[in-house]
Amino acid sequence: MKNNEDAISITTYFTLTLISFILFYSFNSCSNNKYQICNEKYCTTKGIFRENEWYCHYECALSCIQGGCYDQALICLNNAEKLKKDNTDRKMVRTYGMHFVDYFLHRERGIIFYRIGKYEQALKELSLSISHEPSERAYTYLDKTRSKIFIQKKFAKTTPKISLNGINDNDKLIWTNKKKISISGVVSDEQYVSAIIIKKKILFIKASSKNISFYNEFILPEGQHPVVIKAINIMKKEVEKTITFIVDRSGPLIQIHKISNSIFKGIVSDDSGEISFQVNNYPIQVIKDKNYFFSIPVGPNVEFLKYEAKDKLGNKTTGTLSLIKDKPLMALNSSTISDAPLLTIGNDSPPKLELNHIKSENVNAYRDNIEISGFVEYSQKIKSFFINKKKINKVPAVKIDFNQSIMLKKGLNEINFDLEYDSNAIISKPIKIERKIQKIYQAAQRRSLYLRKVEDTDSENYIFQELLLKKLKETNRFKIKSFPDFSLSNFSCIIIDLPEIISHNIKSGDPEKELEALIQIENLNGEVLNNIDAYCDVSDKGRSYQLKFLAERIVEHIISKYPLIDGSLKLKSNSQFLVTPEKIMPDEILIKFKNKSIKCDEIIQIGDNVILYKEADSGCPFGCETKIIGNSSVKGIYNFKYSINPVHLQSQFKNIRGINQ
Repeated sequence: MKNNEDAISITTYFTLTLISFILFYSFNSCSNNKYQICNEKYCTTKGIFRENEWYCHYECALSCIQGGCYDQALICLNNAEKLKKDNTDRKMVRTYGMHFVDYFLHRERGIIFYRIGKYEQALKELSLSISHEPSERAYTYLDKTRSKIFIQKKFAKTTPKISLNGINDNDKLIWTNKKKISISGVVSDEQYVSAIIIKKKILFIKASSKNISFYNEFILPEGQHPVVIKAINIMKKEVEKTITFIVDRSGPLIQIHKISNSIFKGIVSDDSGEISFQVNNYPIQVIKDKNYFFSIPVGPNVEFLKYEAKDKLGNKTTGTLSLIKDKPLMALNSSTISDAPLLTIGNDSPPKLELNHIKSENVNAYRDNIEISGFVEYSQKIKSFFINKKKINKVPAVKIDFNQSIMLKKGLNEINFDLEYDSNAIISKPIKIERKIQKIYQAAQRRSLYLRKVEDTDSENYIFQELLLKKLKETNRFKIKSFPDFSLSNFSCIIIDLPEIISHNIKSGDPEKELEALIQIENLNGEVLNNIDAYCDVSDKGRSYQLKFLAERIVEHIISKYPLIDGSLKLKSNSQFLVTPEKIMPDEILIKFKNKSIKCDEIIQIGDNVILYKEADSGCPFGCETKIIGNSSVKGIYNFKYSINPVHLQSQFKNIRGINQ
């Protein structure tokens, strides 16, 4: 009997406990909180609703916004604001224990005001949010709000103004022989510049502004290239400016028709329309034309002819000739390394090709474009001379001196030389040039980056992470490692935590959604270094487009927070090693540094690893490999310089540079 009584007691105890739990949950869960459920499922929380806790009201507010229940959302936000002492918008705010949320009360309130048409209040709240903690969601809605205000106040649409540094509005054609082309300037508009596009590439802009400075570098092959610069404001008003670059890195072509002890005759050609030509110590001839026909008397005692042609950009071609009867007709160009032919096409063939600075059929290059110079000759005249199927000579000649610019792609490049001579006979010769990346710029020398992998391969987070990884690899900025892999105890490495993709309803029931991506960057100790967000309000192009856009945007933010800084190293009298940044990638950080709108302490930190290196001093016509000569770390940071910890250098202290890891 007692056993039965005990069983009944235990059963009663568990029953009462279960009833108590159900009653407690029903009185404290979101389904029974003070806020009425909106549109069947909104204005709720995932867990227990505690009326005295600010984060429950904030969570309910976010749910209300998703359902388009804006009146209730405002009430929720107001209650959260009353309960929370510090109402600063910021990321990673602790709720209880080790639980954190991103708290953006002013941003979400501003978005509500935007959606219900209270634009001035929206402007105030969104601006306040950004002053606390910038976020792309706030910037996006701030632009939308400003646009609505401009329309509401019936402001006439303005057009952005593009001002270029060093280029006047009348400069429609710009001749250049630079290896890299750079364009910089400012775009201004009272209705806020939101996008700058150069050569169909959208430049990275963190937020719209009335004035945005920009800088962009790119490589162009030889020829005429229109470069379109487009600027757009938040009212979708756009303007274009086209600058046409004529890229000419090749020297003039020297074609010799006749050589004797009495006359030196030929033609110098260059598309720049300005040629200077000098033979031996004769006066320099300057011709404003694309072709210069020369016929120069040669005295009986002249044994050698040394000649040089330049175009208006300073590109030059040089050559020499022997007039001694018992010596062969040809002679090496003045810049040839040795007196022996470096390359001859066909050992027994009369036509000859000689190239300067090329000692074999396989050559390494460390630049995207190189100049190949040399000459071809044949006593019976060369009919046609081709480099990569491009005809070089204009008329038949017994000797052709050339200096041609060649664009290289990464990896192996084959340059083909073809000579056509007697009876249309053709001799061909390929040269293989491998375009290499200098060691100092290879990913192996960069800071390690780990990604915590998303396990669910069917999830949207996994798709996003794969897109993020692909884009990161394209930048070549980091040494990307799998996680966990701590074989390298590199304290400067960074870890990208699991990404989070958040869908934001535009309005209740609408299948199209705005997407937000959030990532957190940590160090090996688990300390949070950066929280990065991206926002995509383009909802009509599909989910794939949105995820790709967010991945690209996140990577741009990461690169801007971890720029590559290359500078010259100098030793001061007080034994202080100082690095002056000169090259900074990406471009948007470089232009800010040049404009002195950011300083070293905003782009580099004490303790950051610095690699010391130098290039060969000379003898590298196609670019030099770099030599790493030491490692150090940032010791002190000044306005526009930083110091490194002392290091013993094996090499002479000359032409040494430092680059961060």
